[in-house]
This record gives sequence, structure tokens and C-alpha cells, in this order.
Amino acid sequence: MDKFASHILHGGLLIYDSGTIMKPCTRPDIDIIGIPAANEALAMKNSKTMNMILLGAFLHKNPVVSLEAVKEALTQVLPEKYHKLIPINLEAIQRGKKLVSEVLV
Repeated sequence: MDKFASHILHGGLLIYDSGTIMKPCTRPDIDIIGIPAANEALAMKNSKTMNMILLGAFLHKNPVVSLEAVKEALTQVLPEKYHKLIPINLEAIQRGKKLVSEVLV
């Protein structure tokens, strides 16, 4: 984690999987949030959703795009045969948002 944390600018945000990172970053000048993204992906029965869970966590802290915009982007960039995966990706984003809200309470 230290290898990548050094690239984050002062005041930046670091979101990591608390289930797999044993030694989290301790930089006092950035926001650091650990969520159990891998465990949540396993609970969804799709380990490939972990990145979308982390995206949801990021969007909870920095709502730079709406969920509707993400859906539209996925519809545009994914081949049509993969459109069936859009709902699970959107659910993963929602779960990431929820995990962050629980951690920050």
C-alpha cells in the first residue's frame, strides 16, 4: 500500500480493501477509508464486482458522476451481450456507497 499511497496528493483520498490489506496507510494528510470490498463481492457471488464496490465507495465521498451516468456509460462501452451484467454492477456501486456510509458513522 505504501508504494501507491505516496502518489496521492495532499488532501487526497485512499480507499482500500480492509479484508486484504493488513498494514493500512497512516498518512495524516489524506483521507483513508477501508471497506471490506472483497468480502462484499463474495457475498454478491461475483468477485469481479469488487472494483465497482470500490467505485461506489469513491462516489459516496466524491459524487463526480451520478449512478445514472455510470449506467449510461456502461451501456455505451459494453458490448450488448454483456448488458445483462449492468444491474449487478450498479448494485455493487450501491453496496460500496452503503459500506462507506457505515464505516464513516
